[in-house]
Amino acid sequence: MRLGILIALLAAGTASAQDSVGSVGRACRKALQGLSKYGIVTSFVAVDARTGDVITQRGARQMLVPASNMKVLTAAAALLGPGPDHLIMTDLVMHGERRGGDVHGPLRLRGEGDPSLRARDLLPAFVSRVRATGIRRVRGDLLVDDRLFDQVFHGPAWPDNSPAKTYMAEVAALSLDEGTVALRVSGAPRVGLPARVEVLPAGALTLRGTVKTCARPKEQAIWGERRRSEDLMRVGGRCWIKTRGLLVPVAAHDPAMVFGRALKRALGDAGVRVDGAVRRPGPREKRTGGHLLARVRTPVRDVLPVLMKRSQNHRAEMLFKHLGALGPEGGSFAGGAAAVRRILERSGADPGTCIVADGSGLSRENRVSADHLVSVLRAVWLSPVRDVFVNALPYGGDPAGTMRKRLQKVGERVRAKTGTLSDASALAGYVTTETGRTVIFAVLTNGSKGGMVWRMRDAQDAIVRALVRLGDGA
Repeated sequence: MRLGILIALLAAGTASAQDSVGSVGRACRKALQGLSKYGIVTSFVAVDARTGDVITQRGARQMLVPASNMKVLTAAAALLGPGPDHLIMTDLVMHGERRGGDVHGPLRLRGEGDPSLRARDLLPAFVSRVRATGIRRVRGDLLVDDRLFDQVFHGPAWPDNSPAKTYMAEVAALSLDEGTVALRVSGAPRVGLPARVEVLPAGALTLRGTVKTCARPKEQAIWGERRRSEDLMRVGGRCWIKTRGLLVPVAAHDPAMVFGRALKRALGDAGVRVDGAVRRPGPREKRTGGHLLARVRTPVRDVLPVLMKRSQNHRAEMLFKHLGALGPEGGSFAGGAAAVRRILERSGADPGTCIVADGSGLSRENRVSADHLVSVLRAVWLSPVRDVFVNALPYGGDPAGTMRKRLQKVGERVRAKTGTLSDASALAGYVTTETGRTVIFAVLTNGSKGGMVWRMRDAQDAIVRALVRLGDGA
C-alpha cells in the first residue's frame, strides 16, 4: 500500500514538472500578444515532430518577410536534392600545346559556385600544382570561366546603399573569401603621415585614397567604399600609429575577375609568367576538355555549418544559384528559386504560396509563413539527412553562431535558425522538451518600423522556453 502511494506521489511530482498543452499554448500566445500593441504582426506554429499534430499556433498561415529564415529552405533543398555528399568543384585547366616549360595556349579557371574557398589556402595550392608540372610560362590568357552562373551579381530588391558591405557580397560561380577582399592597414612612423594600405589577395583590385595616421586608438576608423559595378575601391579614415596589419574586409566587384587577377599575381610571384590578360572566355571558347592541373572538391555538408550558424549570406546565395544550375532553369536567382521549390515539393514539404526571391533572406520580396517553414523542417526531420541539417543549426548559447547570447540556459535543447532585418525577426527549428519529445516550431515577426527587433526576439525566446516545458501527454 505504501509503495503504491509512493509511486503515485512520484508520478504526480513528475507531471507537475512539465506543463500541459493548454498552459504552453497560453504562454506562447501571451508572448505574441504583447507584440500587437507595437504594430508587430506574427506567424507562429509548433507541431509534434513525430505525428505532425499542431500543439499551438497563432496566424500560422500569415505570409511575412522571413529574413534569414530563408536559409532554412536553401539548406534543406541542398540536402534533400543533390544531397550532403554532392561535390562543388573548382578546376584549373591547361589548354593548348606544351613545349618544355611553356604552355602555348590559355589556362582556364572554372568554377561551380564553391562558397568556401579561401585565398590563403587555394592560391598557394594551385600555384604549387602548376609549378610541380614544370610550367614556367603561359603564352596565352588566364580565362575566368564562371559561365555556370549568370552575370547578375545582386539579388532582387537588395539594398543599393552600400555595395562594399560584406553581407551584400556579389554572387559569382568563382569567388574567394566569400566574395570579399581585405584591406591590410598599418600605421606610419609619425602622426599625420599616410598609413600603409594593401589589398589581400595581392593584385585583386585597385585602391585609391589615403588613410591618415592618428595618435590615439579611439580615433581609429577605417573605411573602404566603391560604387556598384566598379572595380576601384576608395579608402579613407584614420589608423592608430601602433596598428600593424589590421584586416578590414570589404565586398569586391566581380568576384570571378578578382579571383583571376589574384591567381595571375600569385603565379607571377612564384616564377610562372602569364603573358596574356585575365578575361572571361568568349561564347565559342571551350567549356570542357584540356589537361586538368588542379581541382578542389567541396561537399555540400561542409558548406552548411558556416551558412547556418553564422547566417552567412554569400554562402546561401552561392548554394542557391548552384541548385539552379543543376536544373533546367540555370544558375540564376530565378533558377535557384525554381529549384528550391521543386526539390521541397518532391521531398514532401509544402512550399505552397511562399515567394522565394533569393537564398539568404536579404531580399524583402521573400514571403513565407510559419506553416511553410515547419513543413520544410519536418520533411528534413523525417529524412536521412536529419543529423547533417540539425547539427549545422546554432543552439542556445552556441559560441560559434548567432544564438551565442540567446537561450543560454536552454542550451542544446533548442537548435534553430535566426533571422534579422531592421523590421523583421524570425526563429525556426527544433526543441527537445524536458521529457525528450521533439517539437518543430517557427516564429516570424514583422514590424512597421525599426527598433523593435529586441522585443521580437524576447517573444521568440519566451516561446522556446515554454515549449521546453511541454509534457508528454500534451
